[in-house]
Amino acid sequence: MKLSVIMLGALALVPQVSAAGPISPKMLVEMVSLSGVTLSPDGRWVAYRKEQASIERNGYDARWYVTSIDPGAAPVEVADGGTPLWDDAGNSRPEIPQWSADAQWIYYRALLDGQLQVWRAARDGSGAFPVSRDAADVERFVLDEAGNRLIYTVGASRDEVARAEQDEYDQGILIDGRVNPAQTLFRGALINGRPSTQRLSGFWFDSVPLLGHVPRKYRTIDLSTMQVREASTGEIETIARDGLPEQATFTAQQGEPILGTGSWDRSVDTGRLVVLVRSQDGAEITVRSSTGKGKVLLCRHAPCTSRHVSAVSWRAGHEEVIFVVRDEFRNHTMYAWNVQRDQLRQVVKANGLLHRGSHFGLPACSANGAYAACVAESAGQPPRLERLDLDSGERMVLDAPNLVLSERSSRIEPMRWEDDAGLVFTGQLFLPQEDAADGPVPLFVAYYACEGYLRGGLGNEWPLASLAASGIAALCINQASAGRYGDDGYVVGTYEAALSGIRRAVELLVQRGLVDPQRVGIGGLSHGSEVAMWVARHSDLVRAVSIASGQSSQVYYWLHSMPGRDVHASLRKNWGVGSPTEMPEQWERLTGTSRIRAAVLMQVPEQEYLQNVELLSQLSSAGTPAEMYVFPHEPHIKYQPRHKQAVYVRNLDWFRFWLLGQEDPSALKASQYRRWRAMRDRPSG
Repeated sequence: MKLSVIMLGALALVPQVSAAGPISPKMLVEMVSLSGVTLSPDGRWVAYRKEQASIERNGYDARWYVTSIDPGAAPVEVADGGTPLWDDAGNSRPEIPQWSADAQWIYYRALLDGQLQVWRAARDGSGAFPVSRDAADVERFVLDEAGNRLIYTVGASRDEVARAEQDEYDQGILIDGRVNPAQTLFRGALINGRPSTQRLSGFWFDSVPLLGHVPRKYRTIDLSTMQVREASTGEIETIARDGLPEQATFTAQQGEPILGTGSWDRSVDTGRLVVLVRSQDGAEITVRSSTGKGKVLLCRHAPCTSRHVSAVSWRAGHEEVIFVVRDEFRNHTMYAWNVQRDQLRQVVKANGLLHRGSHFGLPACSANGAYAACVAESAGQPPRLERLDLDSGERMVLDAPNLVLSERSSRIEPMRWEDDAGLVFTGQLFLPQEDAADGPVPLFVAYYACEGYLRGGLGNEWPLASLAASGIAALCINQASAGRYGDDGYVVGTYEAALSGIRRAVELLVQRGLVDPQRVGIGGLSHGSEVAMWVARHSDLVRAVSIASGQSSQVYYWLHSMPGRDVHASLRKNWGVGSPTEMPEQWERLTGTSRIRAAVLMQVPEQEYLQNVELLSQLSSAGTPAEMYVFPHEPHIKYQPRHKQAVYVRNLDWFRFWLLGQEDPSALKASQYRRWRAMRDRPSG
């Protein structure tokens, strides 16, 4: 048997919980996020947006700020950022502002009074004004090189969309390949703040608004007169060039954009493009002319070829490309590649993330001249705005809006270990206070991705710090690749790999005397939820489970078997299954409930709950403790503040009940505990 290794304390521990008290679920929900970080053309100012949830109003406050890059400057609030935008999966859509050439204004989109328009705000905070007043929501915009015109694009108008939705309501909705039958069909999603109808785009479960397919319109605003006209051919080419799809990349041999995984950035000095193309085998960073023709420069240094390069950007005024590489602990190291000399140097190695306000494909910080402006965060330290010296690597905090959370950070240890087959896993372990437990404690495991400030693993549904404060150790584990596991589909291989890694982590923590192996729980979102149920189906490791997403089931298969849907090929390739009638034994392995003994809590979005009805019915019929809550108007990742609060609190109650035998004495929760006690005391079978 291969010797497995665990490394605890290999990185600096964050401070212990202060006398101010533990971190509550409410504090986690209402943490301030930072996004849209953008340096001005002269490199002297940085614009960024603060976003904070309000549980009381079930909404978000978003405010634009500008601060000097120099030490000691106080940030100035310059504008209302409106309602933050969310994509069809529930990820926050970053809004990247554009500076005027003289650095006196920032231009940005804002959803205010039900309209998504372009606004501009004065750098000194003296006022913010709408620039566009279109009947449709603005999808993207760009300033021309001189800064005299603003070119933007729109789809169908808000009234046209509303009429089309109402027409479907009146005439009936045709169920075809564009319809997701698991989702509420009439205005079942929130799009730009409005209950709206969605349709499938044709790629997996990606969705678009009902009239998302209509041809785009391009318009130009003269910023001196505010007159609007139809955009010229040249102006359309400008916005098409600077408004490439978010995942547009380039091959090394051709200049044509293709859909893939990566990012790109255009030099403000030369117009040249730096392009990152990423795959399972590695990455490729190239520099080419703005036309995509001519000589292509390829970065051949080892960090450039890592498949964990997150994004690329130009350093204005220099021949350097800035990018970050993620290590196995999900920490970032920033590099600078001198394109002219083909030299690579390390700028800084961070204990956590360095990004621009979203770590999903945006350039690594905003680099301009001597400095970069970055959002920095780590497992125990919430987001803050930093200035990073691109020559020396020196870091300075410009804005730290989450001091209360920083002061109440938990005891966290990074972990690294191997399973018996040599597959490497990493994670972050939240520990109860040293004097809070007498002997081994329960363990909660969250599986999938553990990046940045850990409010609850991917999806932020399990309050790791609050669990630890209650006496339950909480381990967030990063997904490992399938490696050499599995002969019946890639995804099934990842399930087996996850089970092996989780099993070994529990063994190691038990050997240290930290964890009671009879009191282990697990939770997850998306792939993490599938892993949680796989562990419950194929082992006796866990006593309680909490999942946040729809599951594969026979109901799932037939819901997505409409003509025009291509789910079957993916299920066969990645899960190794055909139809339930064709492969009943494999479906039993994937979805069977006969072996499940753990209590299962499902807190799922309305768009996915039908996929779990079969699971709930099977578990309940067998006497296995199970309960499901459904959250209206929520996509894959829930984002409404009251829903986030409810999910956090119920998950905390669930694992305290099943792993500690504790109940919240609140009279408001009396019925909840009556149900749970009845499930616990009911004989199974």
